Amino acid sequence: MDFLSKVRRLPAAPHPNDDPASIKGNLPLEKRQLSANIFAWHIGNFPGSRVFGHTEVEDLRLAEADVRNTSMGENLELLEDTISPEDARQLSLQGRTVCEITVTEQMLNVHRTLAGSCSAHLVDIGTFSSLLTLSLVTGVDYTGVSASLNMTYHAPATLGTELRMVSTSISTSGRITAARAEVYDKRTSKLLVSAVHTIAPFQTSRKQKLTHKESSKARL
Repeated sequence: MDFLSKVRRLPAAPHPNDDPASIKGNLPLEKRQLSANIFAWHIGNFPGSRVFGHTEVEDLRLAEADVRNTSMGENLELLEDTISPEDARQLSLQGRTVCEITVTEQMLNVHRTLAGSCSAHLVDIGTFSSLLTLSLVTGVDYTGVSASLNMTYHAPATLGTELRMVSTSISTSGRITAARAEVYDKRTSKLLVSAVHTIAPFQTSRKQKLTHKESSKARL
């Protein structure tokens, strides 16, 4: 079963991600709905959920989801929403999401600031959301196993702080995919946390293997 077929079988996202029209970005409405459904599933936001960290991040809201055409990090342009997955796979694309949540009591450590482990959990969700938003456009499943998560904590967040997390894919073409995230204080724009997440994909490369004859020619 291909990626889009699997995603379409997921249940509709509950509050606060139950209104796909409220998600900004260049994805058509159907893909914004699918992006919200993936997001809710990744959080474990479904009845009876006992997934790690679910109660801490169940109010995490997907505010934006878009895909951009890139040129070595410059001249980012929003991708046309009518492009086919086949054509999209030929381009250098970047998935981007913005997620928001307010720091609650259960997200704090004993020092009354956002716990580092909670920050890491948020970043894990955010970085995967940028990759899976890109998956909706290319049809390639970028889910996988975390290989590394490098976190830098710049400033603390206290109870009631509104967090804005901006996540972008970095690379999806090799054996390891990667994405990054920056978490800000939404009111002050102050950077609180930054991170880079590398992932070993479950799905092997979609490129066909060279035949022995083709491989011989390639070495000439």
